[in-house]
Amino acid sequence: MTANTGEAELAAARLLLQRMGISLDDLIQTGPQAPMPTFAEYTPKVRAAVSAGLLKAYGTYWDKVVAAWGERHLERRVGTAIARAYAGHTDGSGSGSTALYVKAGLPEVAAALAAITGEAHPAAVDQ
Repeated sequence: MTANTGEAELAAARLLLQRMGISLDDLIQTGPQAPMPTFAEYTPKVRAAVSAGLLKAYGTYWDKVVAAWGERHLERRVGTAIARAYAGHTDGSGSGSTALYVKAGLPEVAAALAAITGEAHPAAVDQ
């Protein structure tokens, strides 16, 4: 506990962990971790958890994600900035406020490409 952490914050954290079904032992466990699920494995869980309205709005998109990335593990995805840079978009494309605040350069795009392909890239950082 830090000097700035009060009892109320700790109680809230414990309650949140309890409601999520996570014990303190779960947080400090060592040893093998469960493998990250693939998009194909996880998407049905998302579909089951959302409302009919959200399913109607996003279901087609999720189908496309599973068709394209079904066997990829969830950690094998890239952020918006990297995707835009890889696709060749520029900040002046009028795509909303997100483009004003996020930008990826060559090192980030190269690192994402290396992660997706499993091959080293000379311009990548933090491979």
